Amino acid sequence: MSGEDEEGELPVVYAVRLMPRAEREVYGIAAELKDASGDDIAAAWYLGIGASITSLSRHPRRFAVQEAESRRLGVETRRMLYRRQGSSGGGHHLYYTVEEGEDGPVVLVFHVRHAARRPITPAEGRVMREEI
Repeated sequence: MSGEDEEGELPVVYAVRLMPRAEREVYGIAAELKDASGDDIAAAWYLGIGASITSLSRHPRRFAVQEAESRRLGVETRRMLYRRQGSSGGGHHLYYTVEEGEDGPVVLVFHVRHAARRPITPAEGRVMREEI
């Protein structure tokens, strides 16, 4: 297999950017895991979520558009679930948008939250909209 798509063209590779809010959230979650479960669990979670974020560089539209969040945020919003392998926990949702920017296609990951949390509220949406 050569990495080409069915028509013989190379697949589109998207740049993936972690917005400042999402970056703070990832570091915060890792720190909480370290305090609660130790270095090994925190490191495994951090490496795993990093790999999941990186995987969005190929086929980021494989996850459905979230209509309610898209309305609240004013941008087409998709959501990916990350669950650490071997974990019995609910995992974390990564919220992102896909853009066709001037410098090429890009995935902007703008929010990470525990899957058990309630959906993004209108107030949270207003704040996030300003950061996207």
